[in-house]
Amino acid sequence: MKAGFFSYLLCAVAYVGLLAVILVGDRRNQFNRRLAAVSVVQIGWALVMATMLTFIQLPAGTPAITEVVRSLAWILFLLYLPGSLDAIWRDQAGRPRVRHLVLALACTLTVASILSDLLVLGERWSFGWKVLLAILGIFCVEQIYRNTPTKERWSVKFLALSMLGLFGFDLVMLSDALLFQTLNPNWWTARGFANALLVPLIAVASARVRNIRFEIGLSHNIAFHTATLALAGGYLIFVSIIGYFIKLAGGSLGGAAQALLVFLAFLTLAIILFASNVRSKIRVFI
Repeated sequence: MKAGFFSYLLCAVAYVGLLAVILVGDRRNQFNRRLAAVSVVQIGWALVMATMLTFIQLPAGTPAITEVVRSLAWILFLLYLPGSLDAIWRDQAGRPRVRHLVLALACTLTVASILSDLLVLGERWSFGWKVLLAILGIFCVEQIYRNTPTKERWSVKFLALSMLGLFGFDLVMLSDALLFQTLNPNWWTARGFANALLVPLIAVASARVRNIRFEIGLSHNIAFHTATLALAGGYLIFVSIIGYFIKLAGGSLGGAAQALLVFLAFLTLAIILFASNVRSKIRVFI
């Protein structure tokens, strides 16, 4: 419990530092303003998670609501990137229908998750909605990276990596929890440290995106397609198979093997998402 408390406390301190840097810098920049807003949500989330491990009693449902609101806040941040990056979420006629569709899905998953926790519908429902929310976050990251011209991807690379790390860790932890119907305390404890480690990447992303002044010039024919759902589905199937054999084997190394194999599965997913040659071979094969 002490490790978990310090993990999330460190996360809160790290994002307070990021917020301070943003406020001292160019606050008129739209990207910085939106990053500052989502950083406040992240700080609140980390403090709630840390408070859970103290003698302070939180109102019922506070951790569950905070958990999904934090994920929704980051998805909103990705959906409303300013400048030319905004074109990613528009159709060929320039209408923001794609953004509205993703936003409606994100809000639906958020409400469903909150209701599942408040109505105590069971762990499978609770973890299941959160897994889908994490997959939606990864989907948003993929769309931003995929639809940025190759010569300008240096500007969004660290943003994509940091967001993939944030939602990817959630996917690993929650899919494991969905399979075994309980949160792995080791994954949960490590999440605070992992989120804190993302702050330098987000800071670099802020500098890069701000300095290019959003003169990316995206094509009007935005390629709105994804490998995220297929990869995430394959990942979940892989985790289920591994979990089945771990249950059969048991033993003292069962928990360690479980964590290691789940991590390797996520690492493979990340490599595929960012390896253009691998993606091209997959497309040719399909």
